[in-house]
Amino acid sequence: MSLILDGTSGLSDVDGSAATPAIRGTDANTGIFFGTDIIGFSEGGVEAMRINASGNLQTLGTIGVGNATPSTSGSGITFPATQSASSDANTLDDYEEGTWTPTVTAQSGSITSYSITGAKYTKVGNIVRASLYINMTNSGTASGTASVTLPFAPVDTNWAGCGGEVGAVGFSLNVFGSAGGMSFRKYENSTAFGTNYGYLLTAVFQV
Repeated sequence: MSLILDGTSGLSDVDGSAATPAIRGTDANTGIFFGTDIIGFSEGGVEAMRINASGNLQTLGTIGVGNATPSTSGSGITFPATQSASSDANTLDDYEEGTWTPTVTAQSGSITSYSITGAKYTKVGNIVRASLYINMTNSGTASGTASVTLPFAPVDTNWAGCGGEVGAVGFSLNVFGSAGGMSFRKYENSTAFGTNYGYLLTAVFQV
């Protein structure tokens, strides 16, 4: 069956509701209904989405971008597991939260043992904020600067827009794009690694 609108009388007085939408298929409680300055969409008798008079789209669940399957754990915007990059500078095309397993290497010598906790990152577009806590349990023969691998490789080997902290111990932080790493140095009388020192690191870098 076809529904024909003649453009004169239109379709009126059939606003319906979320439970009984005005326009529906064989499922009696799934379709489109109308209210005061809104167009609503219902599924299973419950309003799932609406467009208001200002042209704003409101949803009760998650929106999937780039054919991503929307999350069922809460409301928000779900991006694909693999970024679908946009050439438009004003388009947010990626968001990700996660953990990674960093590797620590010494500038010279070798580290006998260390432990890492809380290695987490948040990626928004092409900017990443990464943080981790390192407990140097046995520095071994290590000295100088340590390199800590990052969850993503920085885009530019000369880009140094980053910062961080190491508890009460001062330190400097640099991004090594070619090695995909992060470095820190504790400032004391010696540049040698200190056994049982803890280092809380944060870095912000471009990918």
